[in-house]
Amino acid sequence: MQSHSAHRRLSALAALFLSACGTSEASEDPKNGDTIDGADAADGAADGADAADGADATDGTPDDLAAPPPPGAEAPPDGPPVTFAIRKIYFGDTNPDGTPNPQSGWTKFGYDLDGVASTPTDALPCKPRNNATPKNVHTDGESGRDNGFGKNILPILLGLQSDFSSKFNEQQNSGERNLLIDFAALGTAPNYGPLTTRLMVGQAAGETLPTWTGTDVFDALPSSVVDGQVTEPRISSAEGYLTDDVLVSRFPGEFTITLFMAGFKVDLTISGVTFTAQLDTARTSATSGVIAGVLPIDEFTASVRKVIGAADPSFCDPTSPTLESIISQIEQSADSLVDGSRDAARTCDAISFGIGFEASLVALGKVAEEQNPSVDPCDELNQ
Repeated sequence: MQSHSAHRRLSALAALFLSACGTSEASEDPKNGDTIDGADAADGAADGADAADGADATDGTPDDLAAPPPPGAEAPPDGPPVTFAIRKIYFGDTNPDGTPNPQSGWTKFGYDLDGVASTPTDALPCKPRNNATPKNVHTDGESGRDNGFGKNILPILLGLQSDFSSKFNEQQNSGERNLLIDFAALGTAPNYGPLTTRLMVGQAAGETLPTWTGTDVFDALPSSVVDGQVTEPRISSAEGYLTDDVLVSRFPGEFTITLFMAGFKVDLTISGVTFTAQLDTARTSATSGVIAGVLPIDEFTASVRKVIGAADPSFCDPTSPTLESIISQIEQSADSLVDGSRDAARTCDAISFGIGFEASLVALGKVAEEQNPSVDPCDELNQ
């Protein structure tokens, strides 16, 4: 039997998704519901938005779109391997200095992904889903930053759990599940390239909490590596570079950030990722980090379905009108194409995404023991 608190959380979740909407050219069909309009999302979550300030502009003109700095001359790394663990993520509910400001942070966060500084009157790079109103779906942030997640999804998450970002970062500080940024070789010069950058998900080794002083050991989760080899991450890019101590790496694949809020787990699978961060000269910290990319809409809605099923298995029925209305609202937030192209004839299949981060030096350990996979309650019911 589901607890009363679970039912209350589910009711809150449904209410938030169904109420976080603006005007739409909609019909009575739940697939043609109102467009989510989360324009007042969360300010300043972008400690990371300024990772490459020298390359970013403030007027949003086509020649001054927010973008990472370009590479310099080739200079192979000449130092040992280095690993950083992300210890804090900025979702958009604070200013860059960490002070609360849940209004317009998404506008300062991420990068331009489509080469256009869009306004409410501009055409989308793709066809809106479910009759969504274009002006409510896609308005760029400062300097053309694409962050549909911050504009339309973050307000819902904050409404479900207003302190979810601080709770998430408590888990980050405990070393429970952290994104690891690993370099096969680095060095202390300000400019390197090409630079091999590897991504893994890890956890602090041992029973004590991390001290974040550069001596903590983090083990990689088995799902992050190939054949159990910690030196063979599944996600790797050999095209990264360092310019004036700013790291820039792009990854064509996908990786997942898992959020825990209000007792539920939400997986954010990000595709076409760009990483940037300011490294200190001693290579002990990474600040003003940016993770930008897109969330494939089908994978994101599948995660939301699991959240709702975990709260109340009666919503495992895919024909539930309430469930379908919630999913439709999320789908209407799609503002991009997964492949990064612009084609007004194709239906949007992704939500643009941007968050910030800080990371600290750690020692890369071994491959951790296999964890029990999470169980989809809807799969259990349908067996």
